[in-house]
Amino acid sequence: IRIPLQLLRMAPGSGPQPELLDEGLNTFWYNDAFRTSLVLDDNDSIHLVHKINHPVQGEKVQHLLVSSGPAIKSTVHDDNESLGSIGLGIDSTGAVHACYDLGGALYYANNQGGAWTSTDLSTLLPIASGLDCDIAVDGTDDLHLSFLENRNLKYASYSNGHWTMETLDLHSGVAVATSHTTAITT
Repeated sequence: IRIPLQLLRMAPGSGPQPELLDEGLNTFWYNDAFRTSLVLDDNDSIHLVHKINHPVQGEKVQHLLVSSGPAIKSTVHDDNESLGSIGLGIDSTGAVHACYDLGGALYYANNQGGAWTSTDLSTLLPIASGLDCDIAVDGTDDLHLSFLENRNLKYASYSNGHWTMETLDLHSGVAVATSHTTAITT
């Protein structure tokens, strides 16, 4: 089933308000709705990163900024690879940071310079693949990623211009559901 991407806003004292993000999106049809990540910035603007599957242009990873007026869209990654999970975070300057897996490769992207830049993390870290990623930005703007590699839970961080990585768990306690969610048990 293909449906247009909509945002459901919940305001205090009122019911849910569905909203088509942008009339210009009518030509784009979205599937794989579970491959979406959303965060709010300090101005309560919504940042949404998701996969789109356009019948002519193919698949791509797209960022939408929703504040007042129509959504502003930009391309994070333009590739016809199969998109898995997406993680999203915002630093203290308002820059958006994303992690996502495309065709089993783990990517990190940001829009710090205004335009999106994307890096395959296997070129920087000793990883063969990365699935089910998530990202967080701490108070000093250091990056923290979690992901699965061959069913092993991994943690990578970026601080002072350097990436580091460690294995947190080998096969035990990590379960991946068919909906591409990761559950960690103790």
